[in-house]
Amino acid sequence: MPTKIAIVAGLSGAGKTTLLTMASKGYKTINIGDIMENEGIRMGLVRDRDELKRLPHGTSDMLRHRAYMKFAKITGNIILDTHTTIEKEPRLEPALPHTFINNLKIRSLIYVNAQSKEILARREKDRKFRPREVQDASSFDLQRMIDLAILGYLSTHLNVPLYVINNNDGRKAEAATEMAQALKESFSN
Repeated sequence: MPTKIAIVAGLSGAGKTTLLTMASKGYKTINIGDIMENEGIRMGLVRDRDELKRLPHGTSDMLRHRAYMKFAKITGNIILDTHTTIEKEPRLEPALPHTFINNLKIRSLIYVNAQSKEILARREKDRKFRPREVQDASSFDLQRMIDLAILGYLSTHLNVPLYVINNNDGRKAEAATEMAQALKESFSN
């Protein structure tokens, strides 16, 4: 079976992992941050995932490189759960390196979107389980705009569809159905 990849991205708190749990039956879902975390722990650079955001750019870039090298060896219909950019105050870092994206068999890009106020509320709830940065709605709006610009470019560059799934409060079931349909289309043929 040839490898086919659907990239699912979105802001932290948009609900991409939740939707994937609901809609990704039958596909391998790989979270690039999990691979980076495991590599960082193995190398003694971090103790947990949240410490990845505090690493200098060169170190996180090296871990991302190692993670994508491991990811490239996985075969089958794969969903890559990731981000387009990573917020590292006061900057954003790229999370989809062009050098690796060009070498993958990408079939689609899927962006999970939610309103900024909903993301703030979801992240506040998450703070009970893991530390989250304090951000405001305007920083989410800016990051979303940059993410969609990058994904729009990649969609054109790779000649693959870009799906935008709105996962606003009260429409999780509809968003999961849209995700399942996007994945089905991504892996057909």
